[in-house]
Amino acid sequence: MNRRDIFLTIGGSDPSAGAGIQADLKTFQVMGEYGASVVTSITSQNTSGFSGRYDLPPAIIQSQIQAIVEDMTIAAVKIGMVGSGAAIRTIAGELSTIEAPVFLDPVILSTTGGQLLDRDSIDLLKEELVSIAYLVIPNAKEAEILTGRSGADAARELSRLGAANVIITGGDTEGTDLLLDEEGNLSLIGEGLEVVEGNFHGTGCTYTSSIAVNIVRGMNLLDAAESAKRFVMEGIIDAYPVGYGLIPVNQSARLIRTSNRYLVIEDVKNAVCRLLDHRITRLLPEVGSNLAVAIPNAKGKEDVAAVRGRIVKCGNAAVQVGPVEFGASDHIARIVLSMMRFDPDMRACCNIRYSDEIIDVASSIEFLSGSFSREDEPEGVNTMDWGVTSVIKEYGCIPDLIYDKGGIGKEAMIRVTGKSGTEVTSKIIKLLEAL
Repeated sequence: MNRRDIFLTIGGSDPSAGAGIQADLKTFQVMGEYGASVVTSITSQNTSGFSGRYDLPPAIIQSQIQAIVEDMTIAAVKIGMVGSGAAIRTIAGELSTIEAPVFLDPVILSTTGGQLLDRDSIDLLKEELVSIAYLVIPNAKEAEILTGRSGADAARELSRLGAANVIITGGDTEGTDLLLDEEGNLSLIGEGLEVVEGNFHGTGCTYTSSIAVNIVRGMNLLDAAESAKRFVMEGIIDAYPVGYGLIPVNQSARLIRTSNRYLVIEDVKNAVCRLLDHRITRLLPEVGSNLAVAIPNAKGKEDVAAVRGRIVKCGNAAVQVGPVEFGASDHIARIVLSMMRFDPDMRACCNIRYSDEIIDVASSIEFLSGSFSREDEPEGVNTMDWGVTSVIKEYGCIPDLIYDKGGIGKEAMIRVTGKSGTEVTSKIIKLLEAL
């Protein structure tokens, strides 16, 4: 079996795993690469603050690097927190024997408030590590500390110091980063991306590590940075608090969303098959039925899977007209998204025909039913958003069935709700068996 090249991160250890080598290793892992790590400093920090650090002796740092180099082939080196001047000299000396691009995130201050690089070591960092880097990625504050300048002037100064390429994150242009490539071209990264409000931890580590992977895979620098920016933004959008302070980037966000989309598609497919197997023709409304399921944290109908073309009557049988796809439903998707605003776990719904008999049977098997009247609908609202929301507010929960008796040109309808397509189908089958 051929050995794969590995990605080496050299930096500080964050016990809360929000930044440092822990964030780097998570990034490499979810991007499908193997990461090894060399610890330069052990920090004491959490999401709320920084209380101290212990810089490892240079001999220990050296022995860690040598142990990796002796056994593995390195595709790229990502450097974060180095801590001391002695560590900088050691790292630079060992890297002189490694033929791999260096990606330097010159960590000087922690977002949790710690001093991560001795002030008297800044010049040495520039001389020994900036000078050999394929890419240096400081934030705007770090760039100013390193160069005494800001923006493009800071990038040009870092280039003059030897960095082949420079990306300065943050700064005057909200949400975008400034790239100065080795040919002297300036570009903005991340234009048009959503800016998420909040205080997050590990963005720089994740960004730099992601760029390193993209470069090794053959992307040009601008594309690599744009892709990494999207990767970080996805991790921010799907991040969640684990402590009382900063929110760590969720490096697994893309992986989890991809997995959830697959699981939702399978859930809808299996649920529809069960409905067809149970001969649901007598429960189909004139407009047909659809079954929709959303991924967790769905943002819009593009995150809701349903049947393209619905389930309709064909003679004495019920048939699925089209495939199961995301974005295939508008009507049922609105219901699901409205439910999720009140209970994020309630992610599924299917519409069936209305009759007094079905509502009575639902009551007899202890299903909770709630209704709204289209006659009460205010102007300028979406019927499904308003109707479902009004029922939920009235009952203080999401009923098993939400129905209305229709109106002019509108068919009466029952919507069966649940946490999954499987649960919704089980409720519908229970209704069928009780009728």
